Amino acid sequence: MQATDADILTGWRIVVGALGILILLNLLGAVLPLLTQPSAGMTEASAGRLLLTALLAWPVYRGKRHAQFEVALLAAWAAAQMIFSASDVAGSLRVLWGCAGLLSLSCGLALVVLPQVGAYLEFAKAQEP
Repeated sequence: MQATDADILTGWRIVVGALGILILLNLLGAVLPLLTQPSAGMTEASAGRLLLTALLAWPVYRGKRHAQFEVALLAAWAAAQMIFSASDVAGSLRVLWGCAGLLSLSCGLALVVLPQVGAYLEFAKAQEP
């Protein structure tokens, strides 16, 4: 089945939005412990996840399938950590932290399962010299 221009454009929007949300959520996950418990500092896991997600964003944007799956796995890892650590956060932030985990998981799944994303990634890969 041939992808239409609308499918490719929709896929591009989903990829850009999902990558932006994942980078912001990982940044939040790395910085929030610094704000709530300054003595705890940034954990190596959250800093590494942020760095890997940021470094893999460009290959995903250029249509590399391996990077797409790696970012999806990083998103699932971030989601699991956010959801399971929601009990450490006090009050109504607990719900927000759990929702952030579900949003991370949703973005990772969107990068893998949506056909528009696949259409965009094929288009982006074809544009490379």
